[in-house]
Amino acid sequence: MKKLMVFTGTFLILCLFITNVVLPTLPKAKAENGVQSESSSEIQQSGDSRTGTAYILSVFDGKIAVFSADDKKPLFTTDTRVSDLPPSDKASLEKGIEVRDREELNRFLEDFCS
Repeated sequence: MKKLMVFTGTFLILCLFITNVVLPTLPKAKAENGVQSESSSEIQQSGDSRTGTAYILSVFDGKIAVFSADDKKPLFTTDTRVSDLPPSDKASLEKGIEVRDREELNRFLEDFCS
């Protein structure tokens, strides 16, 4: 019984260590909501400091894509087809939606891709 308690305690401490120390240091390059993500070092907020735009949400190969504000090649694309969206969303994406920061980008992607 004592061995079981020691093992359980050690296991719990190890789990806490991993979740609080190791995981926060790993790069956040996971795919959520059908987003095909590149490495986090490639997804940076360069953007246009004059307009406050870091990203542009637009259309690339019929899918929603995220562009750096100053680049013609997408940082990444999603699995969401623009043709599946309502006409108003489709029109907005075809014009390009300017996004200020990563948090706002995540909100837009969640809205469009869920």
